[in-house]
Amino acid sequence: MRNRGFTLIELLVVIAIIAILAAILFPVFARAREKARQSSCLSNVRQLMTGVQMYAQDYDETLPPVAVSAASYRMPGGGLHTSGVMPWIVLLDPYIRNHQVFSCPSATGAWNGGDVNSANVNTEFNIVSYGYNEYLTSCRTGNVRFPSQTMCIVDGVTTNYFIDTMATFHGTAAVDGRNSVAWQRHNEGANAGYVDGHAKWVRGTAIPPDQTAAGNSRFWNPEYSGPNE
Repeated sequence: MRNRGFTLIELLVVIAIIAILAAILFPVFARAREKARQSSCLSNVRQLMTGVQMYAQDYDETLPPVAVSAASYRMPGGGLHTSGVMPWIVLLDPYIRNHQVFSCPSATGAWNGGDVNSANVNTEFNIVSYGYNEYLTSCRTGNVRFPSQTMCIVDGVTTNYFIDTMATFHGTAAVDGRNSVAWQRHNEGANAGYVDGHAKWVRGTAIPPDQTAAGNSRFWNPEYSGPNE
């Protein structure tokens, strides 16, 4: 008896089933990959917050400034920087000693630690994936009313190394003309480290929109005096 092969209709049905399964599973796989990147990024933020706390312990419970004036200094990668501005990234380097933690796996590019001489602060630090809350510059930890709710370091747009426009989250390349904002890179949210040292993923919709004054948000303003809600 001769074996019967697949008919054209049966073959098309099989192909259609495979296509449907692929359409269902591929987004799941992509989301799983992003979840893994999110976990790696969260580990970075936790390490950065450990560095922030160690810095504060060495400086009388004072948080790092977003930047200080410095005529020239050596970068973690070995290059000489002469822009006159030393960002928090370099200030934390003695406590971290690993410039790879400044790069989120879901962001474009990776910071090399500044391995070449440069006089432009933008070309050296804009590739860093995380922004530091500018309103915490040289703030005493005891003056932060809600340390477990006030964000210190968060996923940022890789065009600046600090956050100064409150909690405006963006999901596309359009940044409304602003380049110092938090960025929801991970499953419609971002990883954030808080003044008390803990770090977690936070959904973008859980963060208040951009405000005209820092005092409107306990998430960013260390001296926020509103209700704890």
